[in-house]
Amino acid sequence: MPRIAESLLAMCLLGFATKAQSEIRPTFHQWQAGTLDDSGWTQASSTSGAFTVRLPCLYNDFQMHGLKDDPSATIHTVGCRLPDGRKFSTTRLRYGKSPASDVDPLARFSSDFDSMGAKVSSLELNGHRAVDVEVSESRRCGYMRMIRLKEGSLLLIVEAPATACHDLDKDARYFFRSAEWKDF
Repeated sequence: MPRIAESLLAMCLLGFATKAQSEIRPTFHQWQAGTLDDSGWTQASSTSGAFTVRLPCLYNDFQMHGLKDDPSATIHTVGCRLPDGRKFSTTRLRYGKSPASDVDPLARFSSDFDSMGAKVSSLELNGHRAVDVEVSESRRCGYMRMIRLKEGSLLLIVEAPATACHDLDKDARYFFRSAEWKDF
């Protein structure tokens, strides 16, 4: 799997930790932020990533500069984890000026997960190309959506242990539809 996809997937699967270089440290903007409304969800806003999304738990908001393959990239993430192990995250990756930024991230993303046997589908959202991925394994399940933006990509991930997979698809659809962003 390419390093960008590894890094983005690792943020979700390993509690928002990256496989990028160890000297890259996150800058936290908000910790356990938000107020849950009557539906049990909150509006999460990225402090510097120019996006909002609804989450079913109080969220953390942070950014990192640089990836191993793209040192001038910037990552903006909001995400949370529920007690049953379900994780929700939205990451906006703003590509830098390196050879890694010349590769079509949607093609890489699709190819990587297609080769792993995941259900992959392409779509268009408000004039933006996007890819949806559904992963189901014996111990975990998950849904991902990558949207190609003018200056990068927006990656939404919902994943859970097998014990919390029931109705995760419904939550994922609501979560995906809630995403809004502005150009940088």
